[in-house]
Amino acid sequence: TRVTSIYDAGYAVFATTGYGLFRSTDGATTWVQVHFGATNRERIIRQVLARPGQPRSLLMATGAGLFESSDGGSSWTKLGVFPAFSVNHLVFDPTDPSYLYVTVYGGVFRSKDGGKTFERAYFSNLKARGNVLWLTIDPSNPQRAFAGTADGLLVTDALRTAAADDWRLLAGLATGNQAFGIVEADPSNPLHIITMTELPLPKVNYGSAKAQSLLLESWDGGKTWGLLMSGRSYGGLRWFQIVMPDA
Repeated sequence: TRVTSIYDAGYAVFATTGYGLFRSTDGATTWVQVHFGATNRERIIRQVLARPGQPRSLLMATGAGLFESSDGGSSWTKLGVFPAFSVNHLVFDPTDPSYLYVTVYGGVFRSKDGGKTFERAYFSNLKARGNVLWLTIDPSNPQRAFAGTADGLLVTDALRTAAADDWRLLAGLATGNQAFGIVEADPSNPLHIITMTELPLPKVNYGSAKAQSLLLESWDGGKTWGLLMSGRSYGGLRWFQIVMPDA
């Protein structure tokens, strides 16, 4: 089965797949499946994330709801929130971990108490634009965030209080029929943004390039964009991460 992401919790490494969650405690030499799911959608694992300062308290985003583990991933409990939502991405506010953001097929939810209760932070009546695939918070400003949707890249400057009207399409990008799977802000330069997008291939003639095949970057906060890499030469791009060198 295809691995969709890897999460290193320190004491273990987790691999999310479309057929459950796997864990390794010996440096990825051997793997054990620690979550299978009761339904096909619950077996689709998109992300595992530890609560800040609590490495064995884990959250897991699945195709049918949000799960929690208090024992380092050995057992999982489905939370009552979003029981039927397809959960795409989880983000804690790096400056205040009581704020947790969850992106789903239906918008963005915000928790101000570490995940006990939630409220809507964004929704759209447009089906594709309401499918929020990714959220990243500006490292220099916890109120500013970028949301990648199935139809456009959004930005807000009021994340902790934002509602639907507080998000806008980011300038400089044509947004029709483009799914923005990942977006990241450079910790060393908040004006430097990188996103991975699925561009309508017939319009740009990228041949056999697959989904999420374009890596775009902006050096002016999203006003203008340039092509960093394409799937034309490297195959379908699925993931990227900005890694800062050790101080």
